[in-house]
Amino acid sequence: MRDCSLGEDCDPLCRDGSRDYKKRAKISMAKTKRRGAFGRLKLENESVRKHAMNILCATDFSDSAKRAADVAAGMVAKSETGSTVQLLHSVPDWLVSAEMPGTALLAERSDGDLEREALRLRHAGISVRKDLRYGPPAEEVLLAAEDHPPHLVIMGSTGAGLGSRWLIGSVAERVASLVPVPILVVRNSEPLLGWLRKERPLRVLCAVDFTVSADAAMAYIKQLLSWGPVHVEAAHVTPEKGDSDTGRKPSVPAQGGETEETTSLERDIWERLHDALGDLPIEVYVRPCAGNSAATFLELAREREADLLVVGSDQRHGMRRLAAPSFSHGVIVHSQTNVLCVPVKSFHPDYTVPTIRNVLVATDFSPAGNHAILYAQSLLPFGGRIKLFHVCHDPSPSVNPIIASEIYFEHSMAVTKEKDEAETTIASLIPRQLSTSAILFSSEVVVHGDAAEAIREAAGKFGADVICMGTHGRNRATSVLLGSTVQRLISKSTIPIFVAHAPRV
Repeated sequence: MRDCSLGEDCDPLCRDGSRDYKKRAKISMAKTKRRGAFGRLKLENESVRKHAMNILCATDFSDSAKRAADVAAGMVAKSETGSTVQLLHSVPDWLVSAEMPGTALLAERSDGDLEREALRLRHAGISVRKDLRYGPPAEEVLLAAEDHPPHLVIMGSTGAGLGSRWLIGSVAERVASLVPVPILVVRNSEPLLGWLRKERPLRVLCAVDFTVSADAAMAYIKQLLSWGPVHVEAAHVTPEKGDSDTGRKPSVPAQGGETEETTSLERDIWERLHDALGDLPIEVYVRPCAGNSAATFLELAREREADLLVVGSDQRHGMRRLAAPSFSHGVIVHSQTNVLCVPVKSFHPDYTVPTIRNVLVATDFSPAGNHAILYAQSLLPFGGRIKLFHVCHDPSPSVNPIIASEIYFEHSMAVTKEKDEAETTIASLIPRQLSTSAILFSSEVVVHGDAAEAIREAAGKFGADVICMGTHGRNRATSVLLGSTVQRLISKSTIPIFVAHAPRV
């Protein structure tokens, strides 16, 4: 592996294809500084196409609802011609019973309040459409979103309208759990309004894992970029497991007190965001959690002083929510700052066929492992790179060289001999007839106590698009290898894994 400089023209992927996310993050930050405080963000804004926005804003005329309406007006003003705010107010149906006197007066008063709020927003030069309804507020907001699907729903977090504080908590929570479009719950409008006026960047903390709901959340950040400069941070909350949970030793701490697993997760999350958002400077935080993941995420949000939390949601209901409490629901209920919840239903990705250029082949020199090399070649009809990889198992990494010096010496000699033999064997597996073709072969042998972890780390460093492996398993009795190494790798890796069976004789 060659080191690369961080000069002006440095290729982020490096010449050897290494994907060191921290190095690439430094490159992104360096480019941002050279272009000015918001230079890189403005460049990203230019690549995000603006479009007409229909924003549904629910109001009860309270101060918090008016501030939410101001945010809606600011977003519409930043959008293309034809954008509009659908200003909705719903009078609870228990106040407008046909037997109740003064129904007409109440309707007239509500209509007057709605007209005055619409006029206030129109002073900003935007289009406002009134929508006065009668019925339970949450139900009416959902019906309005069904009648004329908006691009975004905006609601204040608290309210004090006629007869009840109908925007408090439960209404926003119910709408967020059912509405098929993104919803912004405004709790602190000042940073949002300052951002829309381009007085300051918006500090966004996005919850990211490896699910489609996270894809939906990341995709909406592109829309935020079209409205103003955004400073993006990402958080990944992972369950905290002890020795008894895994049956394995704890990960070895890396520099800065981080574990190898944490560093690897940070890299995977950064790569995921980089693929989705491009060359933005992004900071990634991985936090272990022994209990409520939403509470851990909100604690980090307070530490980072985030202006907006962006979360995806698959909108689970009934027994599915009881079996696994909703992360997005917990964030909306307990957050002290603004929350943007993006449901999976609103996410319509333009999936393209991935291009495979780099394949890591992990082999144990068995017929099945070596046969995977042929499948790796079949994945690269137009050329690419294949790295053959072998792990020499280190059975006793915890041997103290001082206490058991003789055992340690014998062990070291045996491992060194095994590695030398493996390097000779793996070099012989490179097809000589393809040495001049468009496929470039390389090989590597490492000594590691955990084969699955070693393969995952090597795939990340190599920049592998696919991992190829062989397995002997044809039935339950012979699927031990699949259960011990391949299956553990599948549970850890975010890279597709191609598993090949041994050839039949």
